[in-house]
Amino acid sequence: MADIQPQLTDRRPLVYIVGLSAKPHCEHLAPETQTGHIVEQIAQRLPSVRILKTNLVKTPPIDEQGRLRYPNQNEMQLGWNELQDELCRTAPNLLVTLGQQVSSFLRFQMGVQPTKPHLPSDFSCESYLLQSASCILSVHHPSFVYVYCRKDVDNYVANVVLSISSLVFKSGRNAETWSTKASWNSPTRSCDRSPSAMLHGRVQPLDGLIDDLPASQRAAVQVRIECCDTPRDTWKVVKCRGSGVLSARSAHPYCFANQLGFHTPCL
Repeated sequence: MADIQPQLTDRRPLVYIVGLSAKPHCEHLAPETQTGHIVEQIAQRLPSVRILKTNLVKTPPIDEQGRLRYPNQNEMQLGWNELQDELCRTAPNLLVTLGQQVSSFLRFQMGVQPTKPHLPSDFSCESYLLQSASCILSVHHPSFVYVYCRKDVDNYVANVVLSISSLVFKSGRNAETWSTKASWNSPTRSCDRSPSAMLHGRVQPLDGLIDDLPASQRAAVQVRIECCDTPRDTWKVVKCRGSGVLSARSAHPYCFANQLGFHTPCL
């Protein structure tokens, strides 16, 4: 099982690599599997990044004959609920999603467009980055590359490594690339039905505080969170004060108070 405890002494950026579902009798994305072997090659080329390997569905889905099957929607939703709790504890800098199925599901849950990414046939870093967000990078599933494009495995690994590096080590004070993450202190899954509800959290940018941003950029920061009756909603910053403390107001009155962890500027 992956170690998800915060490593306070390890200041390297944390990147989650997320597959669809676990396999029986082995760890998540285990190196002895085809997928895990390629993921391990990616991790070895990123010594300045802390890699955590996991799957959306952590219990292997088994059919009546005892064979591994694809997870159903309910299993994926339960996996997302568990993954959200994990992300709130570990606050990763980036999620790397492997393949269309897990990518489309997580992008929808997190409000990232396009929901269904068009994964490039040439595995190019530029194409991957065009459809990425500050919090999520969607790439081909390693097993697809191994089975159908085996001669391109090295090219795939190199481009995924470059894509991760580009997103994780970008300049925090560049107006086009500023990326932060929030750790909300509201009660877990409490539902505030006040139309004027305020959400308070402490901003933890990748480098520097939100106070370092010009006022015009602070006003543009938006936060996506879960809602009671819709999959997602946008919270807009209305005030920033002292040591990066953030206040945000939702346009929708029926929102969970703390269902998320990433926010990015709309510049």
